[in-house]
Amino acid sequence: MEAGLIEDNISEKLDRASPVISRERELEPLTIIIYGATGDLTWRKLIPALYELYSSGSLPTSFRIVGTGRTDLGDEEWRDRLRDGMERAGDHDPSHWQDFAAALSYIRVHPGEPSQFDNLARAVRRMNGRAGAGANLLHYLALPPSMYEPVAEAIGLTSRPGVASARPCWVRSRRPSICRKPATGSLSYCSR
Repeated sequence: MEAGLIEDNISEKLDRASPVISRERELEPLTIIIYGATGDLTWRKLIPALYELYSSGSLPTSFRIVGTGRTDLGDEEWRDRLRDGMERAGDHDPSHWQDFAAALSYIRVHPGEPSQFDNLARAVRRMNGRAGAGANLLHYLALPPSMYEPVAEAIGLTSRPGVASARPCWVRSRRPSICRKPATGSLSYCSR
């Protein structure tokens, strides 16, 4: 058997044997909210990883990344900081940056002030309505472990505008959260 025929045969068997993610199925819209977005973890690790996913077509076509932090910044200033940080870290292809950066927004939110989370939720809903991004939210806590509990509580207690009860307003009940490092060795703390 010729080498080309052997390779074709192996490729055909692998295609049938291993499930492959099909890009024919559109990924659901996604909004990622990064708390602590002005820190170095964001420009050194998170944004380069998300940019790589975007460049490879692995993010939904409808996505938003909303950075939050205590620093008073505008969208453009935050985008510039991220781009500069990625350039300092090196090893990224800038060819898709403009399109990717259009999905980046920054909102000043002090993680220790729960009342600001209502404003954040309203802003995210407004942005998602304009951009077509949707109900799938991922809250990424790029914060010190001491802030995990207050931020998680504020996310959970954010109320709908005009509704007296503290019902979550993040659209649907799917609100996965990611913490960047272990909060503590205590199981009771982690289960809160």
